[in-house]
Amino acid sequence: EKYISKQYKPNLYAFFYEKCMNILCQDGVVSFIVPRTFIDNSYYQVLREYFVKQHTIEKILKLNYEVLKNLIILQGDL
Repeated sequence: EKYISKQYKPNLYAFFYEKCMNILCQDGVVSFIVPRTFIDNSYYQVLREYFVKQHTIEKILKLNYEVLKNLIILQGDL
């Protein structure tokens, strides 16, 4: 299966976001908590553009970092 997010060497979460959007039903709804790098980093620009062109984004919330203060985040590359 071809993934847009495979353009470079993305983290697993980029593949996860893209897969979720691809299997989402026509009137389905999905929510993500994304790291700030996904929003700000040019590395993910192609994937962000794909989401905007192919799907309807109802809302983007910017949460304070304190929301996930005690969360341990494991990063993995493919």
